[in-house]
Amino acid sequence: MARKSKKRNSTIIQGAVHQELINKSSVHLNVGEGFIVTTEDKIHLCLIKYMTSVERKSSWIAPAGLLASIVLTILTSNFKDWLFSHYVWQAIFIITGALCLIWLIREVYKSGKAMSVEEVIDEIKKSSERKMQEDLGLIPMQPYSQLAKTDPSREIQK
Repeated sequence: MARKSKKRNSTIIQGAVHQELINKSSVHLNVGEGFIVTTEDKIHLCLIKYMTSVERKSSWIAPAGLLASIVLTILTSNFKDWLFSHYVWQAIFIITGALCLIWLIREVYKSGKAMSVEEVIDEIKKSSERKMQEDLGLIPMQPYSQLAKTDPSREIQK
């Protein structure tokens, strides 16, 4: 009996909330654009991919800072014989600088391939179009591991 009462009270409260929203809200429609229907997990995966690519855009900062400090050290220091010969110390700094330069070049190259917002939206559209086609029976359903390897546009043309 108490359960029915709670359910009825919940329904009454929901009705009151809905009525209050209707009375005090104004709705503005601007839906002349396309809709994307997809699942939460697909959005989650696309956003993780996007965040990784955004993080790559600033990944060049660490190697650039290290390279700058190593180059300044090489240019301004007189290496002394301490534990090793001064030639060894100079070679260590030159090799470390070369490695930082390689690291910097690699990070700059990777940062150039970062996803744009439009690419994220296209990725979300691809996944939602594929799901819709599977639901309509236009293409057979595939396991998720194979879904990432196939191109939906090729499946439609067959």
